[in-house]
Amino acid sequence: MQRLNFTILRWMFDNLIALIFIRNKVDLDLGIPLQIKQIDFEKYPEVRGRVIAFNMAAKFDRSVELVLSAEDINILYSQVHLEYSKRPVKYKSFEGVNYFDIQNNEIIVSEISPFFYFTSNKPLLSQRAIKFHIENGKIVEYRRFISTYNQEIENSEYQLVEKPFSSSLIHFILGSQTIDYRKSLQSMRSKVGKEASPIIKKLKSIRVRDNQLILESWKKNGTEIN
Repeated sequence: MQRLNFTILRWMFDNLIALIFIRNKVDLDLGIPLQIKQIDFEKYPEVRGRVIAFNMAAKFDRSVELVLSAEDINILYSQVHLEYSKRPVKYKSFEGVNYFDIQNNEIIVSEISPFFYFTSNKPLLSQRAIKFHIENGKIVEYRRFISTYNQEIENSEYQLVEKPFSSSLIHFILGSQTIDYRKSLQSMRSKVGKEASPIIKKLKSIRVRDNQLILESWKKNGTEIN
């Protein structure tokens, strides 16, 4: 516990120093972890096009599937990463970036909290696994914690996530993904939620199979296509 507290304090001290001395600095690479730098962002139009095609088919009550790999999810998040990279330090400090993986048919969210001043330090890493199901036209999310600030958590079980603390992953995938750091997180979630809600009401299932996230929509009147 003492080691954990020291790690957090060191990260907080670094972010505070950065906020004081380099608050207006804009550096596209600062705070961007290696995992995100390795994402092939040029694939964004293709992946986003598949999402748009799924949304259109779902709106017209067709039974279709949207199949996304972990790479696809990270590519869709490229707009968030791009916006984050353009921020001055004062809008990066005390915040992290998310990276997604799918292992053993579990979606793993890695929240990476970087150092901005003493950049040789290893970023803090917190991980959680998430899963979803559809209930009355709404998404219900569950999570279990894997690690917190570089410290592993043993025997963690899935628990229901209250809406204010949800990952909003499905909403984000299906929404427009327009991001503005000057707006509050709550207002952005509200915007994405409103855009995605009509599509979410058309979802039949959300599942992970063969380490891929699969969204399936209903045909009209909830019947299948033969």
